[in-house]
Amino acid sequence: MAARVTVVPLPQLRGAALTTMTRCRKCGAATNPEDLTCRYCGHRVNDQWRAEIRERRRKRRRLMLVIPSISIVLIAILLFAAWPRGDAGTGDGSISASNSYISQVVTANGALYANVDLPTSPAPDDAIVQAGIVARDAGRAIKGGSSEVAGDTKWIVFQVTQQVTDTKGNRTRANVFLMKIDIARLKMADYKVTDGRAVLDMAESVRRVRPISDKAFQIYCRGKGSDANAQRFCALADQASNDPLLMPQQAAE
Repeated sequence: MAARVTVVPLPQLRGAALTTMTRCRKCGAATNPEDLTCRYCGHRVNDQWRAEIRERRRKRRRLMLVIPSISIVLIAILLFAAWPRGDAGTGDGSISASNSYISQVVTANGALYANVDLPTSPAPDDAIVQAGIVARDAGRAIKGGSSEVAGDTKWIVFQVTQQVTDTKGNRTRANVFLMKIDIARLKMADYKVTDGRAVLDMAESVRRVRPISDKAFQIYCRGKGSDANAQRFCALADQASNDPLLMPQQAAE
């Protein structure tokens, strides 16, 4: 009589194929590859966590190298910007280019003449204030080595004009004042601390063109708060100047 053979069916799989079993390196128990630790002894059996830790450490080391490098560059830029430097060579290259109100620079009688053509200002004394700023910018250019200054040129004359309306309603330009400054003084000035008022006080002589200048000088030199203005400049302007370099027609030669 033939022996009966009993077939025991395999358990139904959920998913695809059977999972390949691995062994714990510590206790030898069978484990699944997706297990992080051995279910019997608790030993870590999955090395994926090591790779993740190594990747995190690598990124951290790279970040620790990048951040100091960026910091060093930023600190260097800030130190360069804040480092005290002399202002020689920091002008705009030429007197003509130093300020947009300087319309022309010419040489006449051994001196430089800079025509300062100001617009009509809301306040009359703005012409004097603005002229000081223009002269300061020109001084920086001179100290920076402007090629317009010849070696034997001693003076620069600023001829300040402003737009006015005549009795017929026509707009024209008229001289307000002229001032002469020693070029050597402009070259010696420290323009980090020298403002327009200080440059006005460098004037060796000032010639007012009256009556156009009367209101501007009255407000600037004797008006409210005038004590903070250029007092030496105002004192020179009160004197009748016979300086031959301060004749308005000289600038046109």
